[in-house]
Amino acid sequence: MFAYYMKILKFNNGNYKGNVKNSLPHGIGEFEKYKIVKNFSVSGKELTKEINEVYKGDWKNGQRHGQGKMTWAIPESAFPKSWYQGSWQNNKFHGWGSYTHSNGDKYEGNWNNYKKHGQGTFTWYDGSYYVGEFKHDSQHGYGVVYKTDGSIIREGIFENDLFLYTKKKK
Repeated sequence: MFAYYMKILKFNNGNYKGNVKNSLPHGIGEFEKYKIVKNFSVSGKELTKEINEVYKGDWKNGQRHGQGKMTWAIPESAFPKSWYQGSWQNNKFHGWGSYTHSNGDKYEGNWNNYKKHGQGTFTWYDGSYYVGEFKHDSQHGYGVVYKTDGSIIREGIFENDLFLYTKKKK
């Protein structure tokens, strides 16, 4: 039987705080990934860290696995933050989850190996949205594109993000 205990682990690119098993993140924990940004002051060279990725959630044998939320920060950007919240498997989005891009686009649905795959809804930053099937990160299969007011723009069969033909779902 393995013992789980709370610990802080320091890595070259960040710090982990949470449950540990065999010296690896395991259970519930938080990892802050950062890069070193050089700041210079009057008194000389000074190094500071800038956090640009935070994951809070479940871990298994050192990998994100289970439920969790990842937030990415883009310092000094017009769109400062993106995030994913949902299921993880072996460090990848897998299962049901929601990803919000820093520009306001959002996808909620099934994921497979970091890719949109299965049923989902993609909402563009302007409020229009697609509801339907995805395959390998693309609109693929039956789907409907809606305007922001809910009226239909097109309904039918898509393949690799391209609309092929009109088809009503029975």
